[in-house]
Amino acid sequence: MDKKKLKIEVLKDLTVGKRLEQARKSLSMSQEDVSKKLYLNIDIIRQIEEDLIIKNIDTIFLNGYIRSYAKLVNIPKKEINFLIKRKINNNNLEKKHVLKTDNNSKEKNCKIKILIFILISVLAFITYYYYN
Repeated sequence: MDKKKLKIEVLKDLTVGKRLEQARKSLSMSQEDVSKKLYLNIDIIRQIEEDLIIKNIDTIFLNGYIRSYAKLVNIPKKEINFLIKRKINNNNLEKKHVLKTDNNSKEKNCKIKILIFILISVLAFITYYYYN
């Protein structure tokens, strides 16, 4: 097995956060050290390492924070880009699943609207017929 395939096999089980944490610890740095050097809130560093979705930060900024963190702890660009792409792909799959669920509820709402329209039409017809 060549080096590239071996590296991908090793990275297969790692997440972005776990890889960053691993590199940080190998340099004997604390989360606070990283926070100070990158001028980021320590909570953001924790959330990145725990692979949590940070809702109040745009994805572009978050990826920039991750790349800066990776550079600080000497993770090669290709490696961190591979992990980020995989994370984005996984997030997109989760979003597609959520969107499919939303489409089902839209179909139900549409059926309910049609039913209500039919009922109102029938009531209007009966009322018109009754008074004439």
